[in-house]
Amino acid sequence: SGSGSGSGSGSGSGHYTSRRFKAYPRGGSKSNQVTTPTSLRVSAGKEATTSQVESGASGSDREGKREEEEEDRREKGEGRVRYQSTLARPFTLSGVGLHTGVEAKVTLRPAPAGTGRIFKREESRSLEPTRAHISNVQFPAVLCTTLGPSSEEASDGADSSSSSRSRRKRKVTVRLTEHLLSALEGFGCDNCVIVVSGGEEIPILDGSALPWVKGVRDAGVVDALDERGQQVKREFRTPERHFTVADGESFVSFYPGGTQVKVSYGIDFTAKAQVIGKQWISWSPEEEGAGSYEECIAPARTFCCQEDIAHMRSLGLIKGGDERCALIAEGDRWVNQEQVRFHSDEQARHKILDLVGDLALVAERGNAALPVGHIVAYKAGHDLHLKFAQQLLAAVPAMTDEKAS
Repeated sequence: SGSGSGSGSGSGSGHYTSRRFKAYPRGGSKSNQVTTPTSLRVSAGKEATTSQVESGASGSDREGKREEEEEDRREKGEGRVRYQSTLARPFTLSGVGLHTGVEAKVTLRPAPAGTGRIFKREESRSLEPTRAHISNVQFPAVLCTTLGPSSEEASDGADSSSSSRSRRKRKVTVRLTEHLLSALEGFGCDNCVIVVSGGEEIPILDGSALPWVKGVRDAGVVDALDERGQQVKREFRTPERHFTVADGESFVSFYPGGTQVKVSYGIDFTAKAQVIGKQWISWSPEEEGAGSYEECIAPARTFCCQEDIAHMRSLGLIKGGDERCALIAEGDRWVNQEQVRFHSDEQARHKILDLVGDLALVAERGNAALPVGHIVAYKAGHDLHLKFAQQLLAAVPAMTDEKAS
């Protein structure tokens, strides 16, 4: 298991800021911004905040004024203020789970500012919703990330004679959350309720985050309003110290400084699959010319080696996997070459996708998860990602209610 090293332990050091980011449009580059008609923005607000929305005329005036202000800032070369966001309307995607092979339907619904991301079960009211938060992760996280009750809560729920069972509902369990949460964090949808029916595992779909990003883009992303009908600034963590979580030669490190969010990732499969080999990639959602999350990260598919498939199936895994949802490497070739989207570094891109999805679990009350600074990862997996997330949370503790209001 990963362990903190260097300056990775100790008390928190850092703060939250309301950032002004140049070239940080919702979803990516300017050409990829979601443009939603004013009428849809107003009706979506009603879904998100019930009866708190302004009239259509005032909503139109507010949107027009905001667009003028943003244009003025762009002309002056200034950054933009980010506000918490939500969906304009619900959308649903269905498919099979990678490991269970069980069909599941997932519906994403708008939510007010300060909600964050919450998982619910459609079929059962006896289960408590589970926040998409690092405190709800089930360790160890080997092949995917799972949220749900702790081992103590699960054993308590299994004991029918326990009086606590009647006092406290058991949390929803949801598996393979990383691609969906990566899409929401990467594209910029901060608040939503995720309702799952059927299986416990989020559908693998095409093995990337792109179907979720397309769903969010088509539904529309709008400002989330609080209980007073007001916009809420999206706060960013700004740790002020370096820290590392490591396991052997694998590590995830944070380096403070600068004004941008940046992620670099390295992998080395030369001994196992020469077609993957060594890859390094750096990506920043704010860096000029870096490309949007939707263009550069979301399309990258999950991958595996042909020699591992039989072993995973013997363990009862990848029951829903096939050549359409994962790139399969065999020596110096791809078994399904036609599925490759990035020929030199798709696997490193997918590792950034996974890392963004795992770090989305430190987002709180609709604020940003990715910290201002540089994250560098090498040969890490979900377990190390999540232990790094715990260190990140410790470096900049949770916001108080006063800050979040």
